[in-house]
Amino acid sequence: MFVLPMTRTTAARPDLLRAFDRLLDDGLFSPPAKATRRSAVLDIAETATAYVATVDLPGVAREDIKISVEGRRVELQAEARPAPATEGEPAARVLHRERPEARYARSFTLPADVDQSKAQATLEHGVLTLTLPKLAAAQPIKIQVN
Repeated sequence: MFVLPMTRTTAARPDLLRAFDRLLDDGLFSPPAKATRRSAVLDIAETATAYVATVDLPGVAREDIKISVEGRRVELQAEARPAPATEGEPAARVLHRERPEARYARSFTLPADVDQSKAQATLEHGVLTLTLPKLAAAQPIKIQVN
């Protein structure tokens, strides 16, 4: 049997890989759950002073994102919920749905510790940007002998 290895980094067919991931995430062999669990798509860049992580979280509101940073470890959890019916309108009957509730979870470890007190997160157009400043290394001090 001849098998070609497929990895997430294969640039030739990203649409095929995304569709395959979605198929597995949606529970190919199990009945659909109320909220599917998905792995958030993540990019990490490094500058001289910080790590910048960019995470795609379509349909997620700011209040539904939980981020924790402990040393070098970053954990992210988020939940995309369907939009509620607007006030004054009767509840709409859903005829077709391809955007179910989804739960995103992602964790990663950075090469160096992060200064937790200066970490920032922004959400714009479904893209979360985490700016995680590197912890400044302790500077050597000179001690004078008396």
